[in-house]
Amino acid sequence: HGWSWDLNGKASQPNQSNLVQKQATLGKSGFIFKDFEEPNTPWVHELGAEDLEYSHSFYRKCPGDWRWQMEMHIDLAHVPYIHPTLSSYIDITKIKTEAGENYIAQYHDHGWWLFVYPGIHIEYEPGKIYISEMIPNKTGLGYEMFGHYLFDPLLSESEKNNFCFVNETTLDEDIAAVAKMKIDFVKPKPTTDPLEVYNL
Repeated sequence: HGWSWDLNGKASQPNQSNLVQKQATLGKSGFIFKDFEEPNTPWVHELGAEDLEYSHSFYRKCPGDWRWQMEMHIDLAHVPYIHPTLSSYIDITKIKTEAGENYIAQYHDHGWWLFVYPGIHIEYEPGKIYISEMIPNKTGLGYEMFGHYLFDPLLSESEKNNFCFVNETTLDEDIAAVAKMKIDFVKPKPTTDPLEVYNL
């Protein structure tokens, strides 16, 4: 990917987003985002219609390159190979993807997954939200994950526990896969061809 920025947050490549600080905004979803303006899209309206309460949080300290973890959040090709629990629950062949400025939403039969660049991942099903924050170490290797759950207070404990189990099992499988990856992200060669293949 060749991501890099100067000390003012200016991107080194023309196809990258600048890291210029913007004002934090309270969106129609009820979430406060910094450096992100909510689009007019189904996931925003579904979040805005919910009345959920905070349940609990968890923490993971992770080895590996955080950029691979970010890829795992949006890549569907790996799901059948390393996520047996998730694969038994969600048919990835039916997922509809919506890509917008600095976000990707993936809609499935039970709800949706949302990735907001550069490190927020939200999983939603009616009455249930899981939010993960990824914070890379300054070296680029190793990162921390913070996960947070919000639920409709009328949900049963078993519904909450099942949602947590699927999300944390999937996350732990991703973390283990990222830790095994031996290929570092490399700075791409200057090109305007988006289909260029790199020899890693």
